[in-house]
Amino acid sequence: MTIVVAADLVEPVVAGLVGGIDVDDGPTERQLAVLAAVVAHLWRRPDLDVRTVRPLRPDEVVREIGDAEVRHRTMELLVMLELCRHPQTLTQVTRVEEYAAALGVESHALDIIRTWIDDGTERATADYDRFYAEVLPELSEPAFRSKYLRLDEPDHALEIPTAFDDLEGVRYLGERTFKELFQAERDGTRIALTEAQRPNATLMLEQVDAHTIGQLIYLFELSVAVQGEHYDVDAFDQPGVEAGKLAAYALMGRAGYAGRRAEIEASAPRSPRVV
Repeated sequence: MTIVVAADLVEPVVAGLVGGIDVDDGPTERQLAVLAAVVAHLWRRPDLDVRTVRPLRPDEVVREIGDAEVRHRTMELLVMLELCRHPQTLTQVTRVEEYAAALGVESHALDIIRTWIDDGTERATADYDRFYAEVLPELSEPAFRSKYLRLDEPDHALEIPTAFDDLEGVRYLGERTFKELFQAERDGTRIALTEAQRPNATLMLEQVDAHTIGQLIYLFELSVAVQGEHYDVDAFDQPGVEAGKLAAYALMGRAGYAGRRAEIEASAPRSPRVV
């Protein structure tokens, strides 16, 4: 999703986006936070306070934004902000459809945008489910599998045994809990980074389940794309991944890749030792 906007159109686009999420009791904190991040870091307008921008009505947005491509990008962002409202409301969905109609985005195109963004979240959730089902059980005690990530609200405490009385570096942990240890490690890292004036963030989840972890993964995916735009790097250009796919095709005997397989076999080390 390309969301770069010309400098002279940033303010009307932002005002239109604010208008698109100004429903019920106003934009949610999550919606404003996401929009503010895009405005400050992608569009390089940290001076533009999204909380004080006057919202534009659909007809006003049409007058301010004439370029069809920018209108489409605006709708992509508006759908993303729509999905940031939890719980979702009918007034929010209706408002987005009003802006889509005004900007000339047909209903089927709007459905495609929504499906596209929904699919991204669903794929991230599915990736987490697969990881949890196949990998995590091998790394955790059976009794802790269902609560492995819920360290802030455990249903029981696991005490650290007292041992090695002659080693102060270990003895002091006796009769404390692993929850306390994990929280101290987390908070200690945060404190050290903050005191060193290093950027850091603490992400709080309402609960740990497939949906919230899927949201978290999608957040990281989106942040990579946004940072790529900021640093003028195409985050979706992955030559290494593509080369790996081509090599895998050749090794698996896919038609048309015999030449590549021959190259791989010719360059393979004769010794079984791999360094």
